[in-house]
Amino acid sequence: NNNNNNNNNNNNNGNQLSAIAVGNGASLRHSRFGQQVDANDVVLRFNLFKTIGFELDVGTKTTHWILSTIKDPNDFDEEEIPNLKKSLQHVYIPFVFRDCKPQQVRCPRRKDKIPKQKLNMQELGIIARKWLDRHGMGNVKVHAIEAPLVDTLYDEYNLNEKFPSMGLMFLNYAWRNFKQPVQFVGFDFYSGSHDHYWENKLKNETCHNMNDESRVLSEFVNENKLKALDPKAHQVLINYKTPNEAKYDPRCKIVCNSDPSNLFCLTLRGHEVDIYNKSPEEWERRHHIHSAKKKKMKDRMKERKGKKG
Repeated sequence: NNNNNNNNNNNNNGNQLSAIAVGNGASLRHSRFGQQVDANDVVLRFNLFKTIGFELDVGTKTTHWILSTIKDPNDFDEEEIPNLKKSLQHVYIPFVFRDCKPQQVRCPRRKDKIPKQKLNMQELGIIARKWLDRHGMGNVKVHAIEAPLVDTLYDEYNLNEKFPSMGLMFLNYAWRNFKQPVQFVGFDFYSGSHDHYWENKLKNETCHNMNDESRVLSEFVNENKLKALDPKAHQVLINYKTPNEAKYDPRCKIVCNSDPSNLFCLTLRGHEVDIYNKSPEEWERRHHIHSAKKKKMKDRMKERKGKKG
């Protein structure tokens, strides 16, 4: 049940606060939106964002920091901490559990996987809490929770994908909790680019159904629940039409080689994913890949053994 009791804005004043969600998209380069971003009461930012050196484009204020479950605050650039300390109030680490029938395309979590996920959720919450305390942000609230209001994307907007992106999840969350229309900038779903404003990404691919996410975003914009800060993006979204050839297969996996001298990623779709899942090690050996995931798992096992010892 995705009610708002988990959320920080269940006071009645939340919907009087102006808000903006700032994505990490390359469209923010040279945008000069910094002042307009910081003029909002609430500023949501995502993952390992940067403000230092980009203040004119992205501003410096952050009240809500949303961290993916695969990101670690210990990897956050330490020079960002003074800016963060000025305004940060909440850290969200959202997990998606949708208790639906396994044969459904849009069912991201089978029930039997939930206990393990919940444990992972608690661990990440503790890591974030320790990091904040260490950097003098003991008053910041940590919400390692089921992602707020995710079911509304499926039930009200008929989203067709296994997992919504964190961007879409929190744009949906923002307009339901703050003053409408909530502004947004740096979400480049509809452009096909996955680069960041401070870097070109190695993993410039996604398993999200960006055509359908763009359609939902377009509906939010047309209903005046959201407003793109960039007028050109706003026009594109007002008139957005899903491409005819848009087909979505929930079977998708991105495998990246972790050898620093030869970094690359491969995106597997459909039947290729089934082949990979049957024997990941054999598939990686055949394609000369040593995946970061395997390395992480080994490191984690070592760490856990160390703790027990």
